[in-house]
Amino acid sequence: MLLLQPTLPTYGVVANVLAAPAAPVATVVGLAACVALTVLPWLGIGLMWIAWLPSAWVAAVATFFAEAPGTRIPWWEGWLGVAALSILTVLLLAALVMKQPWRGRALGTLLVVTTVVASASAGLGLSAALSWPKDWQFAQCDVGQGDAVVVRSGDRIALIDTGPDPQLLASCLSRLGIVRIDLLVLTHFDHDHVGGAEAVIGRAETVLVGPTGSASDIELLRSFEVADAEVLPVSTGDRGELGELQWRVLWPGERLAGIDPGNDASVVVEFLPRPDCERQCLSSVFLGDLGESAQSRLLGEHRLPEVDVVKVSHHGSADQFPPLYVALNATVGLVGVGAENGYGHPTTDALSMLDDAGIMAVRSDTDGLVLVSPASEPGAVRVWSERHVSGQG
Repeated sequence: MLLLQPTLPTYGVVANVLAAPAAPVATVVGLAACVALTVLPWLGIGLMWIAWLPSAWVAAVATFFAEAPGTRIPWWEGWLGVAALSILTVLLLAALVMKQPWRGRALGTLLVVTTVVASASAGLGLSAALSWPKDWQFAQCDVGQGDAVVVRSGDRIALIDTGPDPQLLASCLSRLGIVRIDLLVLTHFDHDHVGGAEAVIGRAETVLVGPTGSASDIELLRSFEVADAEVLPVSTGDRGELGELQWRVLWPGERLAGIDPGNDASVVVEFLPRPDCERQCLSSVFLGDLGESAQSRLLGEHRLPEVDVVKVSHHGSADQFPPLYVALNATVGLVGVGAENGYGHPTTDALSMLDDAGIMAVRSDTDGLVLVSPASEPGAVRVWSERHVSGQG
């Protein structure tokens, strides 16, 4: 689990202890309900109500601790983190089960190792806290092979896609201190873009969506509506405001001849500064997963503005239209991609295309959480990464 997410659950043991007594009751009675429903429906429904109580308790415990402050502790990544935690676990077990004098020696070693690890972790956390730009306007979450980018303008928040994993998205939003989402854009309904939606159901006020393609897509949108979100199907020309930014939908159009719901029907949205923007408001375009032909049509149908940030289409696949990126003339290209993914993203061709267009590629697989903020020089931006030294462009 550490290899997938280098953090430790702060309340994991306590939460499991509280939930454990109810779990077997919910499981056994729930299974009995499933069997009874096929024979005696009235009995099955009664058993379902009985199973609801322990199930509700487990859900309440999980929700409470998931929303508690500091739910996860940052830990070292990779096999170094696994080795460090394994050593601490072995020393703890030795201190508990061994006899003197070995118990005392194990306990002393455990205290020393724990102090060293805690000091190193605290140092890393303090370093990140000191370098974290407080005026960030874009945050690319590290959610694996998928997209989840936050746009912030003042106290207003937009989230473009949710990535594939609710837990990873919830962890990122918690780190950013985000509780409420004013505008959620689901570019399309592939799992790597909406799989993490569970983490924001009940937290989003307005949800912008493109064409649906299956019953599961409609069911997801119904979940948002039940949680009091306003779900708005959009098309080219729809617009609104987010703080000191104004957003506009560039794609898909009302006429989608030859385009099925999916990648090429992705919602493409731009965020531009309002005329009365009092600070240095950065501009952006999010391209979803548009392929080369759709990108070509997009460029042909719109006079696109030059922007500061572009969300690179389809995780940096080779299916790109280079003139579009030249026209956008962005400083930073955000690439939501998972480490060692099986698709080969981002491809060498895509990275070369960005380099030729003068766009700095920022990848979630190698850079982790990325924050983009205005630089001191007009027209420049600052990029902060949790895994690399900050840069400016």
